[in-house]
Amino acid sequence: MGNICPTLSPPSSGPTERSGLIANQHSAPIRPQQPRDHQTYQVPARQRDPSEHHYTAKSIDNRRSKISEDSDLNFSRIGLENLDKRLNDISTLYNNLLERYSNLKTGLIQLDQIAKELCAKSYSHFDVGSGNEDPICSAFSCFARQMVQTADTENPVSVKLKEHAKHWNEALFDSRHLQYDQISFLNLYNQLGRYAWELRSKTPPLRGTVAMTTQEEETFRRDLLVASLNSESNAFSANFVRLRRVDEQLGGFERLGTEAGERLAEAGRRLLLSE
Repeated sequence: MGNICPTLSPPSSGPTERSGLIANQHSAPIRPQQPRDHQTYQVPARQRDPSEHHYTAKSIDNRRSKISEDSDLNFSRIGLENLDKRLNDISTLYNNLLERYSNLKTGLIQLDQIAKELCAKSYSHFDVGSGNEDPICSAFSCFARQMVQTADTENPVSVKLKEHAKHWNEALFDSRHLQYDQISFLNLYNQLGRYAWELRSKTPPLRGTVAMTTQEEETFRRDLLVASLNSESNAFSANFVRLRRVDEQLGGFERLGTEAGERLAEAGRRLLLSE
């Protein structure tokens, strides 16, 4: 790396508070959506469309733009129990992954910033964030060097990795000999590693369910006619327009999970420099 991180002085006392994503070690659970009435699942007020059930061919096409990577997914109830349940399950799982995706994107930015501050504030000429080094890798290199420097002292720094799965490691550490921002960094690293793994592992099965459902569209459409639910045909079509758009968004979730997981795992391997 060319530069050596200095030993950081141990704190006089442990951390008293945490901020940002770190304060929420476990994201609030996504509540399964319940039917509001015979027509539509409950939608938060900020997302409800006044014309929710007034569909035209043009409005159905325009709904493509209403599914963005930061918007919850909701489907209209049409009265076919099997389809309604499946779409509700899809939206619940999708919204859960959307939360992970949003937190991972935001958290990576926060982790980069903490990493830069970790080395820069005590070692002004340490080259972090200039494009020559990933800041997260630099921070772990600092930990590795610090462990070497403090190994034979009364306050040895100890940070180790526990591998849970491919590209998902957890940093194990003794907080007594670390500063608050170091603890914040490692806690956030662990949280983002889990988010990345969940996106990688849970997105493919959901994409499979979405693909299976879209392939059965004509079967469900026939069931709609048999059940004399012709009045719901526009809502039915709008649901499948949304469903096809969902697969595109899930592809983005999976890509971020893969890229972030590889990056975090590579950074953690810098701890091997202390061995």
